[in-house]
Amino acid sequence: MDGGRAAAHDVGKQASAYGPIGRSIATVVVALAGNGKARAWAATTGGLRGRIGRYAGHDELGADLLAVAGARPAAAAWAAAHHRPEQWDSTGIPLPVCSALAQADGEPFRRTQG
Repeated sequence: MDGGRAAAHDVGKQASAYGPIGRSIATVVVALAGNGKARAWAATTGGLRGRIGRYAGHDELGADLLAVAGARPAAAAWAAAHHRPEQWDSTGIPLPVCSALAQADGEPFRRTQG
């Protein structure tokens, strides 16, 4: 997976239609509500909760967008799993690479072994 495709892992954030300030606020709301609850809001049609839900689920949305666009399977797999270390084994990407990508993305948790 090259740098250009690795950088595409957050492409799903576009579905929320938030800019940097909106994403910052949505991040706080997701933290307060809980990730699972916020993700469930994505099923809401439109509205504030729906947008926040799509932001919370940007990893899965991004993976779908990348797959439809014909991205390499590893790029879509990383997009889907990049915030969930428990899913890294399923990406087909070596764990040290997953850990390095997560660290480069500012993730506080780095997983280096199974």
